[in-house]
Amino acid sequence: MSTSPNRNITRNETKHDKGHGIVRGWTVRLHRAGRIFEQFFGDAAHGGKQAALLAAREVRDAKEKEMPTYSKREIAEIITRRNTSGVRGVRIRKTRHVLADGEETFYLAAEASWSPRPNVVKKRSFSLDTHGEDEAWKLALRARKDGLLDLEA
Repeated sequence: MSTSPNRNITRNETKHDKGHGIVRGWTVRLHRAGRIFEQFFGDAAHGGKQAALLAAREVRDAKEKEMPTYSKREIAEIITRRNTSGVRGVRIRKTRHVLADGEETFYLAAEASWSPRPNVVKKRSFSLDTHGEDEAWKLALRARKDGLLDLEA
């Protein structure tokens, strides 16, 4: 988690919807385990810019404790809309090779990837030519499952 004192807090300065004056304040936005929380803290309503920021921080801190978060294991299993294999972290990868004579050749592999700790990505791939599509896929699934055992809490 970020250590910034203003994490998940942004400054807003927009024209009033009636066209008179400017609305100034801070907005707290939290996204936790599929839930969203958003609240605005206006400078005028809280006695100034600094007081509004302090109020926003208090509410943010309380909501962070209250709202559930996903564990690293749960995050590792979430299937996103752009996933086409149906399994997070496993895909069929097609790599293009250009030979010295200019001829192109392609290499297909089932590839597993996972992140055992922040800023580290591990990958294992299994050739479809060597193992066959079904076996390569099973090997990639096993590699990812084994890799997730080492997830940092």
